[in-house]
Amino acid sequence: MTQYEAHRSLFQNSFLQDDQLQRLMLALGGTAHDVRVVGGAVRNALRRIKVNDLDLACIHHPDEVIARAEKAGFRTAPTGIKHGTVTVIGKGVHYEVTTLREDIETDGRHAVVRFGTDWQRDMERRDFTMNALCVDRNGVLHDLVSGLEDCRKGHVRFIGNAQDRIAEDALRIFRFFRFSAHFGEGALDGPGLAAANEGVSLLSHLSAERIQTELKKTLSAPRANQLRLAVKAGAAIFEAVELDVGGADHQALAKCERADWSLRAFILWRHRIEALQQAVRKLKFSKADCTRIDLLNDVVAFLDQRELADAFQVQHAVYRFGAGVVDDALYLLSRFEPNSDDQYGARAKPLKNWQPADFPVKASDLLQLGMKPGRDLGQSLTRLEQIWIESRFALTREELLNDTGLNLDKETDNG
Repeated sequence: MTQYEAHRSLFQNSFLQDDQLQRLMLALGGTAHDVRVVGGAVRNALRRIKVNDLDLACIHHPDEVIARAEKAGFRTAPTGIKHGTVTVIGKGVHYEVTTLREDIETDGRHAVVRFGTDWQRDMERRDFTMNALCVDRNGVLHDLVSGLEDCRKGHVRFIGNAQDRIAEDALRIFRFFRFSAHFGEGALDGPGLAAANEGVSLLSHLSAERIQTELKKTLSAPRANQLRLAVKAGAAIFEAVELDVGGADHQALAKCERADWSLRAFILWRHRIEALQQAVRKLKFSKADCTRIDLLNDVVAFLDQRELADAFQVQHAVYRFGAGVVDDALYLLSRFEPNSDDQYGARAKPLKNWQPADFPVKASDLLQLGMKPGRDLGQSLTRLEQIWIESRFALTREELLNDTGLNLDKETDNG
């Protein structure tokens, strides 16, 4: 089988199996001149990664895209029509269809575009060579910027002059590190890295929300060691958004194979947790994201003070915080130690097949002992719960009330 045939077979057995996609491409003209699948779907298929999004480029004006798609039975939404993008809505899937274009003016983030029919110009205005590969309806690969070898080798390289691409859109600085973390192989591209570092001042063009999104995606890269390389190379970029990684434990990061941005962030800034907490708020992370970092910090601090070889200490943490976050915290702490996976496995063992019991004493029990509603009752419940925990959850309701009830009454009366 020739390389040409292998590519056709790959794409035909991947996203081109989608009957709706085929129908949409036919509606948009069907030929390689009219319409092609472009970008992430092609890159991911070539790298044997799951295809999540289907983006198309075509020669038709957005108004005509809408007319053609709706005539073929699709619904549409003008999500980015000013820049030529129409969302075409099929059954259970959305397709982003963008008219071929070229930038005629840019301020470093937003561009004024002119629609056209020139595939070469459209590909040359994109960011990285591996993102400018396109495939027609018949599975023929079109590589107009020499991106195929870069895609195969994991070489994240800007199209043309890296400084020019970054000047057109400063967000490409962050995208360079994100794509290098996700799709790169080994050291980052030299010219791209130099251009990114030279363009640090351009980051002021970017909104907090854009930076936040890129950071989360970067830290969610599937391969921890490749992420480590990208983070180390991008030290100046992280510092520019007040997240200095200079003193971070990069080896611990390389051992964090859980592709969870919050775990990786905690590892990088464990000893600068206040800076991380401030940064996630300044960069407008969601309330849930901020709470997640705060909770991880609380659980790690709790576990750090305990002998984790004692199963009860882990179970106590689960009772207080919940099993999921305790498991994450144990995993985090083990990344900083030799034999990380063995350490984690041993410490997490008490989590398996163990469910914390419910505290057996209720407020009504103390009311029956003669206590009155109020703060004293709450404090007494808290003291009883602590006694129960220290018994390793062993004392029964009757034992707790029989052994401590009179003392609680006396303490309340004396209070």
